Amino acid sequence: MGDDFHEKVLLPISLLPLVVVDLPLELAVDTICLPVDLIHYAQYCSDPPLDKYLRDNDLEGLEKKLKDGVSPNVISNWFHERKPLLYQAYENHNEEAFELLLEYGAMVPIELLQVEDNLDEYTYRMLQRVFRDGCPKELQIQALKDCFSYWILKYLMRQEEASPNDRLLVDFMVLLLDNGFSPNEWNHWRGDLQNPSPNQYPLDVVLANTAMDPKEKDRLIAAMRKHGALTYGEAKHLPHPSMLQPD
Repeated sequence: MGDDFHEKVLLPISLLPLVVVDLPLELAVDTICLPVDLIHYAQYCSDPPLDKYLRDNDLEGLEKKLKDGVSPNVISNWFHERKPLLYQAYENHNEEAFELLLEYGAMVPIELLQVEDNLDEYTYRMLQRVFRDGCPKELQIQALKDCFSYWILKYLMRQEEASPNDRLLVDFMVLLLDNGFSPNEWNHWRGDLQNPSPNQYPLDVVLANTAMDPKEKDRLIAAMRKHGALTYGEAKHLPHPSMLQPD
């Protein structure tokens, strides 16, 4: 046959020497997990989570899943951004999806009430939709009732000059008051202040603000008074002042 000929012989596996291959851990894990990953991916393709329809702006597919009974409050494990679907729709400015999720009972995350860095007409419009049928039950719990004073702290306590946003701010704060947020509950967010005064209530802060647009300031004071706002001086004479006493 010649020296260049190399005959190939297939030997039984039992006759082959045992070969130990030292694979890097990452490669070994990937090799072992690959079949499992493929199964999971097949499941993902056959039954995508709601997040996938939302990201693809597939409103028809999203509504079909919701009609089939899939909860709009399930947070998928497939994506790193583990945020509620309603908040994802808000962040993506997807108003149709936002409305659809609300219609099928999506819970309102507290983050939607703490958008102090980007309060704008769009955000306020979304919040109006949230409160359209009254305050959502998940926002009615006592721990969240002091959200109104959160906004007092975030804006008015530190405000140094009038802002074009004053009108929108007051619109939003009136919206909160009209939906049951107390103008007097205060203590939960007072930790945001370096030197909180023990003799101030939210109304005291509004009254002391000299930077706010006077027209908007008067509108906010009137709305607060309508919903039972008190100053510290008025509250301390009540029979049970501890109910309103700041920290």
